Amino acid sequence: MFNKESLTFIKDFPLLGVYILAVACEALPNPCGYEVELCFFVGKQRGMSMVCFDNVFIEDATLDDYAELEEVVNEYLAQPEHIALAEKAVI
Repeated sequence: MFNKESLTFIKDFPLLGVYILAVACEALPNPCGYEVELCFFVGKQRGMSMVCFDNVFIEDATLDDYAELEEVVNEYLAQPEHIALAEKAVI
């Protein structure tokens, strides 16, 4: 569940017919001490529903680090295996 203290990033993949939404939110308390969790959702273009396909915890980051989180999201989405995971989630 997300509170109002979250950041969103969206990227469109027109050739695949999908878009990916990344939501950065405060991580729940955990033994590793991570502060930020990125949740990745995928949906079909012109579709109304989305499905979560991956979660990533970020060390040494806060929600104030917008540029750093945006870079993490871009690096994540640049990897073909993550895009393949998203494609499988919407089939």
